[in-house]
Amino acid sequence: MEKRPAVGVAVIVIKNGKVLLGKRKGAHGSGSWAFPGGHLEFNESIETCAKREVFEETGMTIKNFRFATITNDLFHQSNKHYVTLFVVCDHKHGTPRVKEPDKCEEWAWFYWNEFPKPIFLSLKNLLQQGFSPFCIEDDSPCDPTIMAAVAPWNKRSFPLTFISRQGHCGHNTWTNRSVFRKARLKLCHRHGRRFL
Repeated sequence: MEKRPAVGVAVIVIKNGKVLLGKRKGAHGSGSWAFPGGHLEFNESIETCAKREVFEETGMTIKNFRFATITNDLFHQSNKHYVTLFVVCDHKHGTPRVKEPDKCEEWAWFYWNEFPKPIFLSLKNLLQQGFSPFCIEDDSPCDPTIMAAVAPWNKRSFPLTFISRQGHCGHNTWTNRSVFRKARLKLCHRHGRRFL
């Protein structure tokens, strides 16, 4: 049977200016730090997956979902290939606790770019984009059709980063609203973006 990439959802949970990371255990990337998340199930929305995974793994609830970016993650040692969909959200209720001790050793809050080592591959690829969750618009959609619409505009296919029209994350930042209008990508025209 032909192998195809799996789709994962990584959830960047923000609370008091920090984000939540867990130390992975028992799977590929064991010992590395990563955001909560997991596989996108068949017929499941990205937002539903994010809510489910965060609750199953930490016992917390989350709110204010914003679609963030995508990474293309090749795990050569374990012969795995993931396309990871990142969403940004805010903490709503609860204290993170280890609900799946076979998959995670601990949860902790960290300031952005002050992460412990080692970090999980998808997080490493995310940081290489110059991405910051604090540049995401509150009304950014958490919708897979957005990804399908914008993918052809990224010459390297992956990675691509979405930022706010006012945000300044890294260098060469601009607003692509006119580009989207010309391309008639009506699903995307309300949201500023940068392609890396």
